[in-house]
Amino acid sequence: MSLLRSAAQTALRTHTHTRTLTRTQLPVLAAATARRTLYLPAPVVLPRLTKFQVDEQVLTLLHDYANVDESQVKLHSNLVLGLLVDSLDRYGLYVDLVEKFMLIVDDERRFTRDFKSGREAADWVAALMEEDGRLVY
Repeated sequence: MSLLRSAAQTALRTHTHTRTLTRTQLPVLAAATARRTLYLPAPVVLPRLTKFQVDEQVLTLLHDYANVDESQVKLHSNLVLGLLVDSLDRYGLYVDLVEKFMLIVDDERRFTRDFKSGREAADWVAALMEEDGRLVY
């Protein structure tokens, strides 16, 4: 993940003077600028998932953060009232979602995400993946 970020940052620094880049062009540009050598791993391929797979993976992350019995953990459950997740754990869930699904979040939207339920988190991930063209129907 850090290789992708550093390649994207380098590519962004070198190309911002000529034209502006959109969020969907950054992973392509980062993969194109990352060279494979004996010392560097191959460029990271961003996952393509269906909505059902996104829901399943968000639900498995919710199992890690919920402070209740596993049978009560559902996507539609309220994170605070139903699953007893505090604000620090909600931020941890946000960070884990960004890392697990390799999402590129704009700086102005980075810390404004406060999920109320697992369904809202899964829909947010699916919307960002759809913007990047990585959501399969």
